[in-house]
Amino acid sequence: MEAAQTADYLLHVLFALERQWRPYSSRLIFHLDQLEPQGWRPDELRRILLDLISTGDPNRKQIVGRRVTALLRARGFGHIEDEWDGRIEQALSWVFPSAT
Repeated sequence: MEAAQTADYLLHVLFALERQWRPYSSRLIFHLDQLEPQGWRPDELRRILLDLISTGDPNRKQIVGRRVTALLRARGFGHIEDEWDGRIEQALSWVFPSAT
């Protein structure tokens, strides 16, 4: 459940970066290509979201978190991460057992 909630928050942020509202879930698949200017390859974000929701793998969530953190910094929002005094970096560096 946490993974699904995280994916929803992620989508809100990614669409907000493009000055758009997050589409309804039933229409989401038709709008993910609008996020390609952020560096997502065609169909990549759909695969990532399905993986995160179905596995909840914290290692994979960290990979996405690092990528989104870099995207936010590149878009001028690095000061928000900086205000967390290293706690975001700390969470992204935690080591979890491999799910495989």
